[in-house]
Amino acid sequence: MPCFDLTTQQPVQNTDDDQINGTLTYTYDRSKHELETQLIMKYSPFQTMNDLFNQFDLIKSSSGTLIVLYNLKLSNIGEPELDIKTDPYDILIDSRNRRNLLTDDDDR
Repeated sequence: MPCFDLTTQQPVQNTDDDQINGTLTYTYDRSKHELETQLIMKYSPFQTMNDLFNQFDLIKSSSGTLIVLYNLKLSNIGEPELDIKTDPYDILIDSRNRRNLLTDDDDR
């Protein structure tokens, strides 16, 4: 996965000092980064790099994780397969739909 510095919004690249001090563990590979960025653009709701980088502004602390749920599958009753409303701190499999999800024919 691409790794970005939240302050500069630039890809993180290790230096020898960083590796010795253990401050960064991501090794930058330009071709891998470009491929992963293309995949993010293709399979996410973000159309531009600027759209993607604007998501980092939603992280209010110096570090954190932002989970983007996009294009969720709907159950037989028309509800999303993941429940993000019941508990604001967790993502749940909607128990009303669990039986339908377990007998889904998608893998056949």
